[in-house]
Amino acid sequence: TTCGAEKLYDATVKELRDDIESRLKAEKEAGAMRDYENQLIEEIVKGSTYSLPEGLIERQLEAMRTEFGQQLSQSGMDLDKWLNLTGKNLEEFDKELRPKAEDRVAAGIVLSEISKLEEVDVTDQDIEQELNNLRMNYPDPAMQAELEKPELREEIFNHLMASRTLAKIVEYN
Repeated sequence: TTCGAEKLYDATVKELRDDIESRLKAEKEAGAMRDYENQLIEEIVKGSTYSLPEGLIERQLEAMRTEFGQQLSQSGMDLDKWLNLTGKNLEEFDKELRPKAEDRVAAGIVLSEISKLEEVDVTDQDIEQELNNLRMNYPDPAMQAELEKPELREEIFNHLMASRTLAKIVEYN
């Protein structure tokens, strides 16, 4: 016979296994959706006519450098150390990043035009709601200070516009 502790253990292990399976399935589905969205954007951009303003490319390069620097800092390194270790200079690094920066800018321009055509809207209330969610999820005082920076509102606006526009595109396909 099994005692109560063994039954509880078995139930807990089953719950844990079910939870892990559920999370893995959700991650796989989310990854497949991201891939699908990226393919749609790629196809739409290929079929579009646009010009790439150098200022936007430079801003995107700067943002990508910052993202990469943040990733490096999580492993105790910074961009200067990484460049030194790889034997590259900032100019060479930017040259490598440039095609991806151009792709991101092109996608942003095309999504922006689609959002206008589809009348996609993001309100101040939407941005505030997203900020409130972030405030609740990141109670650390340093993070709270980051959440108050004005440029974050622009990032949230851009993110919401892009995701809502993508949802419209997916809806049509």
